[in-house]
Amino acid sequence: FVNVPFILHAFIPKMSPTNVIQGCMLDETLWGMCDGRGDGRCHYLWRRRAPLFPHGMGFLVSSDVAKFVSDMGSRVPLRQADIPADVAFGMWIQPLEDLTFESVERHVHEAPVGQGGSLSSEGTIELRQPLSEASAIVWPMTAALWRSTFHAKTCTLTNWDVRARGPQDNSSASDASDMTSSPG
Repeated sequence: FVNVPFILHAFIPKMSPTNVIQGCMLDETLWGMCDGRGDGRCHYLWRRRAPLFPHGMGFLVSSDVAKFVSDMGSRVPLRQADIPADVAFGMWIQPLEDLTFESVERHVHEAPVGQGGSLSSEGTIELRQPLSEASAIVWPMTAALWRSTFHAKTCTLTNWDVRARGPQDNSSASDASDMTSSPG
């Protein structure tokens, strides 16, 4: 899901015109200490020496970063055999100096579906966020989740409760004021 109106009105006006990447930024340090010997995400990222990268299926970059990646893509093949595309993207942008990383995981996040209370097996970080009018980019999006949460009139998603696995009413005043706050 990509909420284009929210991105155009809330993200882009506040985004620096150069040297910026916005998304759900991750590296192995977010899971605490690891040595690369285990099976969890921290160990996986540590073994691949993954830099800070925009996790998942959506992120925003300024035009100079996009041009750099496009130019690099025409000369260097993206590693696909052993590294996911989002981690590889983080590796590609490492040569850029003075790049500003803005983690906006409240707005760019995984859908709140799945088992358990935490996405990480270590239980130290939660990448899923409640769906709201302030959800700019959400993944994974299934047909069932789309039908259950998308409001065509507002081009937004309704809240989704992980425990109940169903849409929730998010009409309270405190929720409404929270959903319209600026990104970040």
